[in-house]
Amino acid sequence: MRANRELWRPDWATPPGEILAEALDERGMTQVELARRIGRPLKTVNEIAKGKAAITPETALQLEFALGIAARFWLDLEREYGEQLARKHAREEFSLSAAWAKRFPLRDLAKREWIAPAKSTVDQTEQLLKFFGVTSAEAWQRQWETVAASFRRPKRLKSSPEPLASWLRGGERLAADTKWPPFDAARLAAAVPKIRALTRLQPIAFEDQLIDLLGKCGVALVLVREFEGTHLYGASYWISPQRAVIQLSLRQRMDDQFWFSVFHEIDHLLRGSRRRYYVHGQGDEPGDELEEKRADAFAARVLIPEDDLAAFEKQGDLSDAAIEAFARSIGVSAGIVVGQLQRHGLPRNRNSLKRAIRFRDD
Repeated sequence: MRANRELWRPDWATPPGEILAEALDERGMTQVELARRIGRPLKTVNEIAKGKAAITPETALQLEFALGIAARFWLDLEREYGEQLARKHAREEFSLSAAWAKRFPLRDLAKREWIAPAKSTVDQTEQLLKFFGVTSAEAWQRQWETVAASFRRPKRLKSSPEPLASWLRGGERLAADTKWPPFDAARLAAAVPKIRALTRLQPIAFEDQLIDLLGKCGVALVLVREFEGTHLYGASYWISPQRAVIQLSLRQRMDDQFWFSVFHEIDHLLRGSRRRYYVHGQGDEPGDELEEKRADAFAARVLIPEDDLAAFEKQGDLSDAAIEAFARSIGVSAGIVVGQLQRHGLPRNRNSLKRAIRFRDD
């Protein structure tokens, strides 16, 4: 055990006192002799051997001189042992949060490889906390239950906080891996007509163009399928003062819903506050409902100017052929026209004109 002490590193954490006792036995040295050699009280040596006292840098250097074992070895041993004790304590705390962890869509999170498969409820809880970047269920509640983002979702359906936070966090992590310039509101406003022109294309044709157009404006677009219990279309938020994100769920997977969500979230970025998140109906801040209505109005107006839509409705012919001709004349897809007409009360039997949205990674 004496050879190459400076190079040997254990792959487990052992109480430093046990190694010290073994080293003394190998040398036929007593604690009393060691205390004399290093000029420390016998009580201190005894407490180190029993694991009641830690090996300080000063003591580690003294042990190097007295025993020929590098100070770095003793310090690494102490650090590794301290980390093991901390992890053991943390896992004991994790076991108390097992019921909390079960409220999350764990199977979906593992399926998307956002958390690793767990062998136990404790492992499951640990993976979940790492995913959210927090240390406890209480920390998660402080960070996520007071989230303030602006969401587009059916008003009749209420989002469960745990799936919703999981969906958001997944998008946030994807966005963090994306490189894009600082947010430029003027450039985003100027890009709106170019983005609108993409609505007539199939997803395979517009996906890269949409990501590129938004990226040049300082906006990361992330597509994250919704979790059961979220019931939302999209979100807009900031992961830093100059890093904006639009996150879409592809809920209902139709082009009218998709493009309405895109422009709804663009309005939040252009005119909303730069809070990290703000959630429609979940914050105490006044005006959230007003901002949602304003974003809805912006999206509707960008897709089809109010006067144009009113004139088309007034002429009376709402056949498929008329809708397709009107859509071509204003430069949007027929599905968008149907979606806006349905917002005005058109029966749902025209959904055949809508196009399903699918992306490469979806």
